[in-house]
Amino acid sequence: MVKAFQENEAEANKTYLDKVLLISGSVSATDQTQTGDRTLTLSSDDPFSGVMVTLDSTEAAAINMNDKVTVKGFCKGFLSDVVITSAIVVK
Repeated sequence: MVKAFQENEAEANKTYLDKVLLISGSVSATDQTQTGDRTLTLSSDDPFSGVMVTLDSTEAAAINMNDKVTVKGFCKGFLSDVVITSAIVVK
């Protein structure tokens, strides 16, 4: 998905923007927003870009670096990472 946005952002927006997506990947970073929501970054083939996932505020899953996860959330576009919001971890 990162590659699709990098190669043609307009086409990738038509395909992914504002849609609910199911995404699997390896966690390369975890963090927390200023409002306390947990974020995960899923790695991609590009070492400078990934998929930034903000978990839903009710989501309290214990996730660590290098864990393989599947998340479901809304695609909000591409900055330096693909942005996914309101995500939940799919068991």
